[in-house]
Amino acid sequence: MSGFAHAGFQLTADRYSYLPGMAAAPLVGAAVGGPPRRSPGQARGGGRRARGDGLVGGLAILTSRQVSVWRNPESLWGQALRVDPACAICHDYLGGWLMRQHRNLEGFEQLRHAAALRPGRFMASGRLGQAHEQLGLLPEAIAAYWQELAVRPAAPEARMRLGGALAKAGQPAAALEELEGALSAGWASPDLWINLGLALDSLGRYREAIDRFGQALQASPRNAVAVLGLARSHLHLGQKELARADYETLKELDPISRSGSAGSSVAHESPNVAAHAVGADSPRRTPATS
Repeated sequence: MSGFAHAGFQLTADRYSYLPGMAAAPLVGAAVGGPPRRSPGQARGGGRRARGDGLVGGLAILTSRQVSVWRNPESLWGQALRVDPACAICHDYLGGWLMRQHRNLEGFEQLRHAAALRPGRFMASGRLGQAHEQLGLLPEAIAAYWQELAVRPAAPEARMRLGGALAKAGQPAAALEELEGALSAGWASPDLWINLGLALDSLGRYREAIDRFGQALQASPRNAVAVLGLARSHLHLGQKELARADYETLKELDPISRSGSAGSSVAHESPNVAAHAVGADSPRRTPATS
């Protein structure tokens, strides 16, 4: 725990290596920086001061080393993995951070290692399913989410993730069952309402879908995906003026969608919505009765 040498659990050693010295550091600083006292034992006092200088210098070196380790999550978890390559939680958190940085392939490899090392514990986090989903591997994502539910059958967020993947995979009825289960269990988030809206829209229950997209926008007013879903449902009901207004809002929230650039989160659908909203007849499906 001193920081001079690694001992014990790596994450604990790194995080708390500075704590044992916190109480002593002000005393050492006061002793080194205090006014000198002239006495017959001045030589001995000079020796104490030299030792104090050495201790402060050592602490400065250790602090510099720790600062470099704690610079960002990649350096922290990378250091932990250099000490213990079999640390599942280190692979897990490093993979999650890399995925959030859009370094998907690197993150996926770390998450895969974590799953291999601690499958039961790791599946409870749902990270591997999310990694598959971000890479567009929906069957693998759905399988991972089912495994997560086997570990955490009562977790509403696990059902929400599974339902969202099922909706993307074109299984709206199965998706709706999981999403409504998450809602009944008390889970509430814009993502849940959006996924419910998408599933309901795919089932032809457009008015219910509009209500769910509206809930998402109440919680997250600048959510472009919710606005796009709202526009789709308005189009399916033949409400072209509302769909046109939705598309104008969408352009303000996600300007890249105007040209359908691949960099936009909604670009793959917004040009079609725009075409129907500004003039072409909407391909209307028969609403389901609910």
